[in-house]
Amino acid sequence: MRPIIIALACVRAQQLDPVLLWPSGKPIPGENNFKCGPEALINSTTQYNWGRRYYNVTTPTLTPFLVSNGTAAVVIAPGGGYQHLAWDDEGLRVAQRFNEMGVSALVLKYRVPLRPDSAGFPWASVPLMDAQRAMGVARENARAWGFNASKLGFIGFSAGGHLSAHLATTYRSRLYPRQDPADDHSCRPDVSLLIYPWMLLAGNNKSSTSLSEWLNVTADTPPTFIAQNMDDTTLVKKLLLEKQNTRPQV
Repeated sequence: MRPIIIALACVRAQQLDPVLLWPSGKPIPGENNFKCGPEALINSTTQYNWGRRYYNVTTPTLTPFLVSNGTAAVVIAPGGGYQHLAWDDEGLRVAQRFNEMGVSALVLKYRVPLRPDSAGFPWASVPLMDAQRAMGVARENARAWGFNASKLGFIGFSAGGHLSAHLATTYRSRLYPRQDPADDHSCRPDVSLLIYPWMLLAGNNKSSTSLSEWLNVTADTPPTFIAQNMDDTTLVKKLLLEKQNTRPQV
């Protein structure tokens, strides 16, 4: 029997500086004079070592982690209940893993905590604006960043999973007025990944009705992968330990 030889490509990854999501010098849509404490990246103080978390994000960015021989890319939305962003565990480490698989990754630092939603806008509309904008910015820079603009996915964890579902069903029209050529690109993900998505049911109650994120599913909705675990015993511990975390005042 002849031996089977598997050749693995050498993947070289490069991290670029964060890119501002919205044009500099112009008001960011959806803020409506919202005020919160200073932006802060704070280490977790729990025994689970969940890594650093971003609080009070008012300047959203997209941080590219690019591979030299890849063709596809994915935008990554960390979770955090729309109150903070789990930057390491659900952001940077996920980008590293995608890079190892030959996929470029773009980590989205979207605005938290939630802003008051304007009349006529869906719940969590401001993070959705950031997600829609991120897809346009990514496709506008696809050639320079070395990936195919028609092979761009979106993955989110927990609240980021909700954001991924929301984006996949609202891509037909943006919630904000055109800012620049980045908004001329489609914000539809070519694939949507929902990893333990949060708040897809009203009140996060399994006996309640679905939120609007599931009501616009059509034949054009992006192919979607969902990963969920129904016997997670760490939830109560997590909620209790949240109170022990050091965090800035909002």
